[in-house]
Amino acid sequence: TKIMNEIWKPVKGYEGLYEVSNEGRVRSLDRVITSLPCSYRVAQTRRFRGKLKATRLNNYGYELVTLSANKKAKTFSLHRLVLEAFVGECPDGMEACHYDDNPTNNHLSNLRWDTHYNNCQERDSPKGQANGNSILTDNQVREIKWALSHSFSNKEIANTYGVGRANINRIANNHSWSHINAF
Repeated sequence: TKIMNEIWKPVKGYEGLYEVSNEGRVRSLDRVITSLPCSYRVAQTRRFRGKLKATRLNNYGYELVTLSANKKAKTFSLHRLVLEAFVGECPDGMEACHYDDNPTNNHLSNLRWDTHYNNCQERDSPKGQANGNSILTDNQVREIKWALSHSFSNKEIANTYGVGRANINRIANNHSWSHINAF
């Protein structure tokens, strides 16, 4: 799907292979690969169409993407790729930070380089529904924790409460809403 005003820039070190967008997405680019001839076949040229790269979550809820070049694969944090492409290299003593503390919100407007201290200070902001950005209420999170303890799937729970599975994963792993106990 195309997003209005989405801007794509090359991934540093993977120019001509991958691009990252200001919306926090990564895509491979169209490419042509020619195999070397050998004793039993002639050289072959194959065309590969570019496509959006799938991401996965690490144990802390941050999106990761794996890129390959020269038959070597390497995994990157998506928020770092966005910042490096649009802002520049990470300054010494800084780290990639999310303004809203949502590790899956990798839009450029939600990211910045900042110190670890400042990043941790933000985490001390109001918790749960006291935080004005909260989608869920404290009672809904109690219900979610109860459902998690009774073997409901993260997908079922996410659909019930209208949030992403990443949000449910963060609740399940106490990366968010850790101050709330189940019923």
